[in-house]
Amino acid sequence: MYRKRRTKGEWKAKLDAQETRGVTTLQYCAKYDIHLQTFYPRKSDIDKPWPKPTAKAWAKIRKPQPVTQHPSPQLSLQYQDIVISILQTPESRWLSQVIKELAS
Repeated sequence: MYRKRRTKGEWKAKLDAQETRGVTTLQYCAKYDIHLQTFYPRKSDIDKPWPKPTAKAWAKIRKPQPVTQHPSPQLSLQYQDIVISILQTPESRWLSQVIKELAS
């Protein structure tokens, strides 16, 4: 059997009516054909409304950047027809040795 959905205002009126009549929740729900499993969550929703979101409540989500297959070299040396591409930052001693060897 289809049951009509009630608005928040209608639920508030039903909750107020139950309190003013002085009957227990079980008696009220039985009389008006309301399931307890429905009544208590609605009462909780009305008694403790959700706070309005603030700017601090939102988190920025950044789309991850695609990973390149071949990282670009950090250093490229060119001497005449020779090109050396180095992916890592070399030690200065090694680099000076390479340049001396190319010049000789």
